[in-house]
Amino acid sequence: MVKIVSSWGRRSLGAILLTLAMAFAPATAQPVVTDAVTGFAIFGYDPVAYFADGQPREGRDYEADWAGVTWRFANDGNRQAFLEAPTVYAPLFGGYCAVALARGYAAEGDPNFWIIYRNRLVLFHTEANRQLFTTDPDTFLAQAAQTSASIFRH
Repeated sequence: MVKIVSSWGRRSLGAILLTLAMAFAPATAQPVVTDAVTGFAIFGYDPVAYFADGQPREGRDYEADWAGVTWRFANDGNRQAFLEAPTVYAPLFGGYCAVALARGYAAEGDPNFWIIYRNRLVLFHTEANRQLFTTDPDTFLAQAAQTSASIFRH
């Protein structure tokens, strides 16, 4: 017997699967956006500050290496929090724009265009992309995950 799932059920199942994929996806499966001059991840911004302060903050004298790059932090507490749970604080898709990835190409996320969605940091290339993402975040994330797997294939 075949059970037909309503569109609500499919959407809920899709959201659950996406949440699981976001939570358990290997964080180092793709490159991390870095500053071309300094080599710092996400242009030297503190990834923990988005959660702790609710805004982007440039990192200062506190650093940690993870996923092959150096991350900077505004204070030692943020550095310690990151070291304890880097996959919680590191941006999805290594800081590449989720909307650009969903559209089939990689564009670096700008640390000033961001959102916390389902307890994960997501960066965007432009404010327009950030606003577009809010119209259907689950679809954009699912498409970005699929595209990201092919773009950043090792």
